[in-house]
Amino acid sequence: MSKSVIVRNGHVLRTELTKPTWKTHRNILRPHFLLVLMAAAWATVAEAQTTANQLTIGLNFTGSTVFDSFAYPPDTEGAVSSFYIVELINGRYSVYRKSDGMLVQTSSLDQFWINAMASPTGFTSDPRVLYDSFSQRWFASTGDFVPTQHDNLLLAVSNSSDPTAGWTGFSIPFSGPVGDFIDFPTLGVNKDGVYLYCNRAVLVVPKSDLIAATPTIANATVLQDIALGTPNGAKAQPVVNLDDTGLPEAVLTAWQPTAGIFQRSNIIGEITSPTLVTSDGFISITPFDGLINGGEQPGSTVRIFADPLDFYTSIIVQNATVWGVQGVENHGRGAIRWFAIDANTNVVLQEGLLADANQDLYMGSIAVNKFNDVVIGFNISSGSQFVSSYAVWGTTVNGVTSFGDPLLLKAGVASYDPNFGANARWGDYSATVVDPADPFTFWTFQEWPSAVNAWSTQITQLQIPCALDITNQFNIIKSGFRFNNATGRFVQSVTLQQLTLTPIQLPLSLVLDNLSSNATLFNKTGDTTCDAQTGSPYINVPSSGTGVVLEFDDPTRTGITYNTRVLMGSGRR
Repeated sequence: MSKSVIVRNGHVLRTELTKPTWKTHRNILRPHFLLVLMAAAWATVAEAQTTANQLTIGLNFTGSTVFDSFAYPPDTEGAVSSFYIVELINGRYSVYRKSDGMLVQTSSLDQFWINAMASPTGFTSDPRVLYDSFSQRWFASTGDFVPTQHDNLLLAVSNSSDPTAGWTGFSIPFSGPVGDFIDFPTLGVNKDGVYLYCNRAVLVVPKSDLIAATPTIANATVLQDIALGTPNGAKAQPVVNLDDTGLPEAVLTAWQPTAGIFQRSNIIGEITSPTLVTSDGFISITPFDGLINGGEQPGSTVRIFADPLDFYTSIIVQNATVWGVQGVENHGRGAIRWFAIDANTNVVLQEGLLADANQDLYMGSIAVNKFNDVVIGFNISSGSQFVSSYAVWGTTVNGVTSFGDPLLLKAGVASYDPNFGANARWGDYSATVVDPADPFTFWTFQEWPSAVNAWSTQITQLQIPCALDITNQFNIIKSGFRFNNATGRFVQSVTLQQLTLTPIQLPLSLVLDNLSSNATLFNKTGDTTCDAQTGSPYINVPSSGTGVVLEFDDPTRTGITYNTRVLMGSGRR
């Protein structure tokens, strides 16, 4: 598998006319055509640095199958909390225990909404689900398609962090600036609100109203603007904000990828009286065509139709950076473009391409933890490989993210042609998320063919490998403990004196093992180490110095005993 990072100096010129998109389970044809535009952009491809370590697969099990939902495609969606996994797909709602993957609750998608008291009147499709660790609630949405009438948006919030303890749902009649029909609603959340986009309109709901004892959408606002969209009808994504900051809420659209343009709009003001600004700017990005021919399969002339170019999965904000992925064409093969954009300035910080000369890559989804570890889940297929589930891990050093080799999670076993040559519709999306209980654990939800013309979903836990222990390369000098009467804390200084002349890759983490059970360490950046079961805390060693000051609160004041280790990496396990 070859990897590449795009650097902005060089030039390419591309144009495209997309095909109509449709879903077989809807019996409705809703075409979207792309107007042909041409523009020059600067780009060259450089080889990426590979990482030596590989992701570790933890829990890895098959979720729902086509025989659970009887829908094509499944629209693979999922999220995790501290104890549960929720999978919300076309036709099926399922809850699994995170510790062992045990199915603890399931129903049809329609029954899920009936139980939430938001009974659909048409047929449900295009589900989304998010877990918000800050409010400890789940949020879900689905389109309710009502032929010959107004469609409805369905929105629900869990009654607690336990998804099996019930949900409260709402059915909202939809009317947008370009019609009253729904297609591909998308879901975002930040500190202030929950945002449901569809067809150039955004439903803005105060989060405090949804998580109240009696959830309400009474203070919701619908923001509409014909400019909140693209000439080709591309879908917009309200961001999922993992920094827990509030308005403004960014809404990102793949405006003209073939011309190298993304569009950002912003929802600003107060959450109860927001304003939509669609003139916040176009973002210049490397242009790419969409994968018109689709993913290749063994022994079949039918290719997987994977709906490229749009943003199909969640766009996230982590560390004031907007991260996302997009399916593109690269030298006749499907590839996945990933990007990182400054959330405050719209400056493109990084672009990259996951691509291979002999395989098609598609249906990517991205997750990023607070240490800028990046995991992308996706599908690969080729003339010698059925559609299979993969993931790749990237580390970020000095603002540059480098990826290792893709890791096979689940191998497909058969060709996929459910419409017998007409359209091998795949997707429409996948999901990859950070575990809210452990920033070094990720989960990805992918689709794979489990039998001829039959799909299944695969739910996979991925763990970042332990950081390298380089304690033996340092003399760790500790000062004596002193007690600060003003703060009521013990204080100790620790200096790292390097013993070798070999350059040490910064940053470093100082790990404290066997800390007194009565003691609390202050100024730490996290609680997870290589052995998560020990709960050993760590602090980051500033790159500008070689020492740290440790502050402890010990109510018994009987002394503190701990061992010290040095790991390579900032806040790493």
